[in-house]
Amino acid sequence: MIERFADYWAIKGASRIEGRIAAYLLLDDSAGVSAAGISEELGVSRGSVSTITRRQPRPHPPREYA
Repeated sequence: MIERFADYWAIKGASRIEGRIAAYLLLDDSAGVSAAGISEELGVSRGSVSTITRRQPRPHPPREYA
């Protein structure tokens, strides 16, 4: 699944490694993962994981309504 997702991601103009990381994050059901954990699971460098995840948008905190 991760590799197929990465192939599709690459077709859209992004890198395959970015697609592999995105797929891993989408499929992971733990409370959180580290760059080292992603690196180990996907067999990629921690530097690549760090660079790619820093480029991703951060979710906005929930708004409080009065």
